[in-house]
Amino acid sequence: MDKQGTATAKYIPRRSGNAEQAECTVSRVFLSRLLLSQIAAVTFLLGSHALAADDLTGFCNAIKQVLPEDGVASRIETEAQHCRVTTQVRPATLSRSADSFIEVYTWLPAPDKWNGRFIAFGNGGYSDSIAQSAMTTFLNKGFAVGATNTGHRGDDLSFASDVPERIDYWGRYAVHALSKTGKTLIEHAYGDAPQFSYFSGCSTGGHQALASVQYFPQDFDGVLAGAPGNNRVALNAVFLWLFQQFHDKQTGETVITKPDLALLSRTVARQCSEESGPAKGVILRTESCKPDLTVLHCQKDSDTQCLSADKLSRIQKIYQGPVDPVTGEQIYPGFPPGSEYTGGTGWAAYMADPKNPSQPARADFWRLWAFDQAAWDPWTFDWHTDYQRASNTLSPRIDATETDLSAFMQQGGKLIIYHGLADPVVSSADTARYFRDAAANTGAPFNARYYEVPGMSHCAGGAFISEFDAFPALQQWVEHGTEPGVIDAPVNGKSKETFQLAPAKTILK
Repeated sequence: MDKQGTATAKYIPRRSGNAEQAECTVSRVFLSRLLLSQIAAVTFLLGSHALAADDLTGFCNAIKQVLPEDGVASRIETEAQHCRVTTQVRPATLSRSADSFIEVYTWLPAPDKWNGRFIAFGNGGYSDSIAQSAMTTFLNKGFAVGATNTGHRGDDLSFASDVPERIDYWGRYAVHALSKTGKTLIEHAYGDAPQFSYFSGCSTGGHQALASVQYFPQDFDGVLAGAPGNNRVALNAVFLWLFQQFHDKQTGETVITKPDLALLSRTVARQCSEESGPAKGVILRTESCKPDLTVLHCQKDSDTQCLSADKLSRIQKIYQGPVDPVTGEQIYPGFPPGSEYTGGTGWAAYMADPKNPSQPARADFWRLWAFDQAAWDPWTFDWHTDYQRASNTLSPRIDATETDLSAFMQQGGKLIIYHGLADPVVSSADTARYFRDAAANTGAPFNARYYEVPGMSHCAGGAFISEFDAFPALQQWVEHGTEPGVIDAPVNGKSKETFQLAPAKTILK
């Protein structure tokens, strides 16, 4: 990433918003008294150019006194030139037991190192893991950084069995708790609020990014959402769809194999990829690629390097995606051409639970979250009744598909979304559809940009562009008003050669 600029003297007031359901309330009276008692120490620390170890320890220890009313600091560590604060946040309207809380992790650089900015990072999947590498990178640039465990430990979906509100923490409120707690600690550690606040995440982190923009629009000035799994109930439905297409219902045997996907991928690339130039062999415009699969049809049983009629029918259904058989509505878009065998796995990555291949990926989403049925059978799933039931139960709690982003935009918020076109996990077609609908329903100003990244897999990886860094463009937009344009993306992630990506405009038509 480009080197970030230093903080300016310009003060940007924090935006105010409507009361939220899970507001992490702060006692202003308590904090004011605390600030008066600490002001001499804070002034001394901010005026120093290099903190001694005992000064930093004192700075970190003073933070123990600065907490939201519903936050309890479980651990404060003094690291090299920064403090690490772990806070337990119990949203007042949701927490129902001693085990019901969100852990927020805030890393604060020494006062003489802070650049006046705050950036929070998202999670992946259903895991409590945090983006430690990214946090460290930005901490070293002077940012105060934060993350959350989304209210649970581990990545097993049974985390909500005893504490059902953990679904709400994961799906909606954890990042809001992170924003409120992080800003409270920052303001009273440094004597000032952050001038600029950012959020960055991919996959579930992208989902969290869009949930923040939609439901807590005052939390961040700039938001970066990669490969967002925000259409979450439908996304889990497409994993079930993959399972059913990849397997024989009667025998449970795998019908479509990895060699089949490799053959399919090569065939599609020959029909749709660039024939020359730096993107040779890469599909740049997946929406215009309509592969002719008849060329793969086996003419005789003894033929090789071909696919049976049954396999081709199943593959076509994967491209099409599941449809409600009663209403005819698309439940989730199919996966685009070019994603079939990304990274030597492609669609096979989510065609079954890797720990239990007889079950679909994320089977417990249906078994535990949607239906609470221990004996749930993936083959009896009704694509109208059962999908509607699951959607009615969970979409209001976890989906982030609201397309009117006016509240965020009118406060000056900036949003960049990006998605790899070879993503075999979250369909880029779903993100394109969401962006198109948001543009139509938000009105002016629509301060959002969408970048489609050719050849990139899920968040990163791929044979062409394997990483995409849009944060410098987002920062320039937020802090200087420079609208994002072409972004140079490194080819293969390490080459000096770059490929220019412009924000997608055609999908707005």
